[in-house]
Amino acid sequence: MAELDLIEFLQKTTDLEVSCPKCGSSFSPRQAKLFDIRAPYPQNVIRAFKKKEGQLASALKGLDRKKQKLEGKIELLREKEKMLKHRKKERPKRIETITRSINIGQIIEKIVPASKKFRYNVADCRSMFDPIDYIAFNGYCAKGAVDSISFIEVKTGDASLQKVQKKIKEAVEGGNLKIRTY
Repeated sequence: MAELDLIEFLQKTTDLEVSCPKCGSSFSPRQAKLFDIRAPYPQNVIRAFKKKEGQLASALKGLDRKKQKLEGKIELLREKEKMLKHRKKERPKRIETITRSINIGQIIEKIVPASKKFRYNVADCRSMFDPIDYIAFNGYCAKGAVDSISFIEVKTGDASLQKVQKKIKEAVEGGNLKIRTY
């Protein structure tokens, strides 16, 4: 009961000043709205608790939304990490396949004139391999005269012409050919 007497004493005292440790302002203990925490809380304290509870609940909802967003981002990053690990694991296999294809293509470029499907006279062909595989002087060996000249590029699989090969094709198709004698 001594505590209650102290609270009543402080509420009745007019010549005592108290300083707030937070803001530094001074005030009378009467203004402090003191109460005994063992007794039922006064209505102003209950309202203050409810207000603070509402603020904390709102802040918690905001944090939950942020948490969900971050969890979503983390999941996306995990999926991306899995994909990158898979690509890193598969890359050597893909490089090996591409290398084999290139090597096979280079071998085929050299042996294709020996196949029955090669429609040029092998004796009329001259090997260059870069930037065009063969130039055929059609009719040269059989007649001793050139009827036409063919630029031959051998491609395998889904390979396509390189940039310089496309330019050569455009020049030939456009009739932009010249011969020089020195």
